Amino acid sequence: MTTKSTSLESDEDVNLIFKLAYYPDNHLRKRTELVTDFTHVPILVDHMFKTMVFRDGIGLAANQCKLTQRMFVMRTDKIRRAFVNPELGIPEDAKLVEGDESCLSFPGLVVKVARYNKVLVVAQDVNGEKTYTPLDGLEAICAQHEIEHLDGKTFIDHLGRMKRLIAERTVKKVLKDPECQKQRKRL
Repeated sequence: MTTKSTSLESDEDVNLIFKLAYYPDNHLRKRTELVTDFTHVPILVDHMFKTMVFRDGIGLAANQCKLTQRMFVMRTDKIRRAFVNPELGIPEDAKLVEGDESCLSFPGLVVKVARYNKVLVVAQDVNGEKTYTPLDGLEAICAQHEIEHLDGKTFIDHLGRMKRLIAERTVKKVLKDPECQKQRKRL
C-alpha cells in the first residue's frame, strides 16, 4: 500500500533498496514460504523498510521485493513493525468497509476494495518470537492487503472482469511512461 512519504537517512541507503516486482511479475502470484530460519530476517526486513520508505509506501510484502519468505513490513503514524509468518484473525465485531487502496506493485492505480475494519495478526517478530497484534482502521486494511500478497493475490482480484482489464491496461501504460503515475486512475 502507498501513502506515507519520508526520505532515507543517507545516500548510501539507496544501495539497500530492493527492486520491486510490478504487475504482471510472476512473484506477485506465488504464495510465499514459511520462515523457519531467522538468521537473515533482520537484514531482509531492514532492506524492506528502506525500500518501502523510498517508494512512499506504508506496507510492503516480501514477494513485492522478489523474495520468497512469508513476511511483510508496515509503517504508519501508529505502528512500525515487521510481521513474519503472519496469519489473519477477524474479530466478531469487525465490519466490512469499502475504501480506496493503492499498491507499490501497481503504480498509478487506485482500487476500491472492501476490507474488515479490525483484524488480529498472529505472527512472529524478526527473532522468531510469537506476536499478537490487534489492528484497526488503516493498519487493519494494510495488513489484509499485504497478507493477500503473501498468499499470491492482489487487490485487482477484487475487481470484476471489465475493471480488471482497465486496471491491467493502466498499469502497463504507467510502466511505459512514469509521468502517468502522477494521474492515478480510480476503479
